[in-house]
Amino acid sequence: MPPRRRRETSDLYAVYANYLAVLVLKGAESLPSSAVPTDADALRRCILDRYGSISLVHTLHTAWDFGVAVLPLRDPSEFHGACWRHKHRNVIVLKQTSAYEARWQFDLLHELYHAGQRPEDDMLEVIEADKTTAEHRNSAEESAANKFAADVALNGNADAIAQECIGAAEGSIEKLKQAVPKVAANNDVDVGFLANYMAFRLSAQGENWWGRLLTFKLLTAIHG
Repeated sequence: MPPRRRRETSDLYAVYANYLAVLVLKGAESLPSSAVPTDADALRRCILDRYGSISLVHTLHTAWDFGVAVLPLRDPSEFHGACWRHKHRNVIVLKQTSAYEARWQFDLLHELYHAGQRPEDDMLEVIEADKTTAEHRNSAEESAANKFAADVALNGNADAIAQECIGAAEGSIEKLKQAVPKVAANNDVDVGFLANYMAFRLSAQGENWWGRLLTFKLLTAIHG
């Protein structure tokens, strides 16, 4: 759970979110349902074959194609996302107050990994803590979901591209604002997602780059 959050409040919100998620599942009963790949390259190929590019919208369409219902909520955080399975049907709850596509896309891909886990089980519950907490960083399952999300969006080369950014910035956080767009162009990946991923990696090491991202306008706002 987020730091200093009362457990009782978070439990109540989880019940509320689960209730909404079940309603969404009931409305999606007629959709076909198939297993979600937990191999990043397989999901990436699936999105590209169907829609031609990796983006939030195309990832969202692909989730629904697999029969995974997606419910976005923008309430102040009680948790940071969830994946539930009822009677072999998956539903993802995304929780963000951010208006930036890269943040939503990373979380959606992360939860799709969970939706693909243990497909033989008829029930599943994953409720996400803040991805920068020690609990999250030390979880092998959560680390695998984070790597999956990054590899889907970054051509399967998330770690190598991140190291390229660090090298291009000569180890300087201040120089990342120039390095990230160049590295994104060199690798033909979305600059907003790469910037978000670098900020996520830095936050896990105690460095706050989120404010700089907004100043440098490397993320893409959702317009709707």
